[in-house]
Amino acid sequence: MAADGARGAANDYNAVVNGQAADASAVTADQVKDARTVDALAKALKTTVPEYEGCVADSKAGLDEATSKLDRQAAWYKTHAASLGKAVKAVESSRLDRTVEDAEKLLADSKGRVADEKTRSMLEQAIKDRDADAIGEAVNAVDGSVKAKADADAKARREAEEKAQAEQAEQAAADAAAAQAQAQQQAQSYGGGYSYGGGTGYTGGGYTGGGYTGGGTYTPPATGGGNGGGSAPSGPISGGHGIGTCTDGCASLPPIRH
Repeated sequence: MAADGARGAANDYNAVVNGQAADASAVTADQVKDARTVDALAKALKTTVPEYEGCVADSKAGLDEATSKLDRQAAWYKTHAASLGKAVKAVESSRLDRTVEDAEKLLADSKGRVADEKTRSMLEQAIKDRDADAIGEAVNAVDGSVKAKADADAKARREAEEKAQAEQAEQAAADAAAAQAQAQQQAQSYGGGYSYGGGTGYTGGGYTGGGYTGGGTYTPPATGGGNGGGSAPSGPISGGHGIGTCTDGCASLPPIRH
């Protein structure tokens, strides 16, 4: 009986070690709300396990001693299986607390940032239920919805910027065309300039039009009378370029200066 009890307790203990404890031991400190639970589980798994020897005795005294030893081993296995189970549950509970805490933060941060608000409703319900699996699925859905909205918003901003740039370029081209048209119009307005039609020139004195006409006729004074006097010139001197008929008295005349 003692041997069977010890063997059964050992099997139960090993089932915890190789099952729930093994899974919980893979949880890291940053995955739980209280890192001390991870340390406590690691310490529990390092406990020295008594070696099962069965029941072998040659005498009644030896049998009694073996039975007592097996009973102590059975008690140890039962005690440590229970404590190990508590350590495992502590890790699992702390992990769930951290999961819920992170999910609550995501629920708050994702407000107004999802493409589908239903994903947040799913997450909110999973948090209330403290269902780790449901929370995991809802978290993935919310993350995907946040990304979808972010991508859509980025695309909209990019298209708006491209549209604004196109409108600016179009306006710049229109302004340049208007400026060029105005410059051409101004150039045409000044193209006639000032013209001189020749006219009749300047008329005054002895200058008419483009030529020159000598000024009038010149008549020399008459020579003095008397017996020895000469005679008056036979005609006027005209043009200033030569002398017509002249008596000898002309020799005394001063030259004509133009």
